Amino acid sequence: MKLLCVVPSEASSGEAIVARQMAERLARRGVDVRFLATEFAARFLDAPFPGRVTVFTPDAERNRDAWDRLLRTFDPGVVLFADYPLLFFSNGSARLADDAWLRRLERLDATLVTLDCVGYAQRPMCVCFGPPHLNFHTERLPPIPARMQILVPCPVQDPSAVPGRRGTPFRYWDLPVRAAEDRRAEVRRRYLRDPEDVLVLHVVSAWAWRLTRQLRLPYYDVLPALFEHYLADLPRPATIVSVNDGRLLPPLPHAKVRVLNVATLPADEHEHLVLACDAVLTENRVSVSLRRAVCGLTPCALLRNTHRFVELLEQVDDPLRRVIMQMEWTRPGSVFPYEVFPIWRRQDLERLGLFHADSAVEGFESVEVFGGEPTRGLLQGLLTDRATREAWRSRQQAYVRRLEALPDVYETLQRVAGSEPQDR
Repeated sequence: MKLLCVVPSEASSGEAIVARQMAERLARRGVDVRFLATEFAARFLDAPFPGRVTVFTPDAERNRDAWDRLLRTFDPGVVLFADYPLLFFSNGSARLADDAWLRRLERLDATLVTLDCVGYAQRPMCVCFGPPHLNFHTERLPPIPARMQILVPCPVQDPSAVPGRRGTPFRYWDLPVRAAEDRRAEVRRRYLRDPEDVLVLHVVSAWAWRLTRQLRLPYYDVLPALFEHYLADLPRPATIVSVNDGRLLPPLPHAKVRVLNVATLPADEHEHLVLACDAVLTENRVSVSLRRAVCGLTPCALLRNTHRFVELLEQVDDPLRRVIMQMEWTRPGSVFPYEVFPIWRRQDLERLGLFHADSAVEGFESVEVFGGEPTRGLLQGLLTDRATREAWRSRQQAYVRRLEALPDVYETLQRVAGSEPQDR
């Protein structure tokens, strides 16, 4: 079988990571894979697939020429988009589609498939990228072609049957995810002054820190103070390794909690860090790294805010009140509810069909970032309390078993492409 994978995102790494992990497993089963991908996505694909990645240009016509050339010279039996609706975003995605290209796509002699990582392919809709009171950016998503099939990658999406969800859920990881003990020790020595100290991985998506800077939101400026507030009195010193642009979180003088900014890591190094740390924290509920941590039985938490500024003023203690007042003074409107910072609230995820299970089912804790003493207790228990950590690992193991029950990517692709392997 020959498969051409199109990865158009210029901002989100999740689709590229899913495509790479799928392709690695398919290649081991004899599938010949080629990519048409953005320069951003190619960073995740070049190493495992050298010489097999054609890179999009800023010019739509040149991209269509590259598409035609790949179809002619490679002759794929399956064309997989990761994800098809991204081709129609007004920015942050490669230029390829026009009316003539769409007509040719409908007539293409190949099986057409799209991944649906975050619900964009479910139906035509408008998706807002908030916060709505500060940034009214929307994208209109078209219907997918009638003959295009939808694959739902898990664990990015929920592995359970979801009423009304279109597409075939499948597993694209080899499970269970394990870390070699010697590699785990090596990672901890690299980042910790003492390997017995507490190591926390904080994952920030590239689009998140870019949009935060664009909107002048001060959240990441105060985050080290929040880490200090919650973790300074742990029984062992804590180090937060924040994967971002390498300079996102400002240093906090005389802090007990050490914060290290790390620029985007190679995929294998990031993987080892996820599996070697004591906990993973992120503000992105749909993060691939968050699900990877769950499958590696690493305790992890979503940092979210479900309250408005005026509600928090009535609830929080004085140190946190000073923090949120500082945020609002710096940028009015910067304290707002979110499940995916800074773009989506709970109702946005519900509209995309991504809010089905509670955190206990998904294998991670949901923590109010301005939650005060309850948040301190949750985070410290997640990091240092054996009973709490074991309870979460039990939930994670149950989640992994649900994933293991799904068909893998090769079986799923064979099913959608036809019961017999294709020659091309």
